[in-house]
Amino acid sequence: MSAYNSEIQNLNRANERVNTVIQLLSEFKNPEIHTYLDIGSGDGSIAVNLKDSLNIDTAYSSDIITPVKKYSDLIYLTIDPETNILNIPDNSINLITAFVSLHHIKNIKDMINEINRISIKDYTFLIIREHDCTLYTQPYLDFIHLLEYIKYNKLDFTDYVGNYYNRLNLKQSLENQGWKYIKSVDYPDNIPNPQRLYSSLFLFTGIKNAWVDPVVISTRYTLKDDTLFNYIKNIKNYNEYNNYLKVLYKHKITKNIAISLLKSTNISEFVGNYNKIF
Repeated sequence: MSAYNSEIQNLNRANERVNTVIQLLSEFKNPEIHTYLDIGSGDGSIAVNLKDSLNIDTAYSSDIITPVKKYSDLIYLTIDPETNILNIPDNSINLITAFVSLHHIKNIKDMINEINRISIKDYTFLIIREHDCTLYTQPYLDFIHLLEYIKYNKLDFTDYVGNYYNRLNLKQSLENQGWKYIKSVDYPDNIPNPQRLYSSLFLFTGIKNAWVDPVVISTRYTLKDDTLFNYIKNIKNYNEYNNYLKVLYKHKITKNIAISLLKSTNISEFVGNYNKIF
């Protein structure tokens, strides 16, 4: 993919997510948003677009990977994956977004504690986009994440964790930690959504109860063993996954390539086969 096409793709992705945020926040008339945090922000492309679209004064872009500081009007933070501590003052944030990033957090309880610490009672919105994971879709999600890591992270799988959540249970856990559920936005029926993505809006009430772990389907991504591959090889016949191919095509992966990769016997062989093809 050329640098130009990559920029266009990032822009379209950012615009789509900004539109989703605006759609969700339309539930409230003229919400005042002065400070904003994006969790799992990468280079901050989405955060800076949202900052400009909502005329936000201060915006933080955070990730567990040391970010490339691409935009001068963002404050970049690196999240320690062990503590999840955010270098942000108490009771200071009006809007928090986590676009397909919560399942990459090693300890979601610690992260929610930090989110609660920086949130303002009745004045902080939380918008999440996540997978509504099932045992049936987990192998596909593992397959996609493995491709992403090979493509973008140079095979560094050390202690990488994927914690996939069931939609209802994650909602219940957030509600138990003081987040009032407002509404959700699903993909239109005519748009393929094999990753079962959805977006939900919550408002911070500050009324916390005991933490309840959401039902989690966990995968540890590592080259030290084949735990991940044991999940992926549950895809016995890729013909069952025709609806997923439009997503795979973004990675230039056809059905035949997918099937050939799944014939690998372990992760190392999978990576080797991937590199031979690409």
